[in-house]
Amino acid sequence: MLLASFNMKAEKKQIDITPETPPNDDSEESRKRMPYRCPFSVFIDEGSLEIHAKGVTSNVWIFIKDADGQILYSETFFISEQYTINLPDHVTKSMVSLELVYDNIHLYGIF
Repeated sequence: MLLASFNMKAEKKQIDITPETPPNDDSEESRKRMPYRCPFSVFIDEGSLEIHAKGVTSNVWIFIKDADGQILYSETFFISEQYTINLPDHVTKSMVSLELVYDNIHLYGIF
């Protein structure tokens, strides 16, 4: 009898992160909310959320929400290169979107 073992690990998926839509004006506040490039890359892999930064960023807030907009998970952290969050099962089963907030800039992603 021949037994084989396979390591069936799910592939890491990148989450597209976009800034909030600014109001239809050219104010300084509007330009501040609209970064020229997103400083984060976000990946999901089997219940872990990896956040990669393109520089040192402090006081980053993350909110993971369900389809009704209810917050399932939130955390504030400091990131220099990479930050990993191991998500509880109840979050991974119901999560729909994420929001990252830093320096009064709101970034959004859909799972």
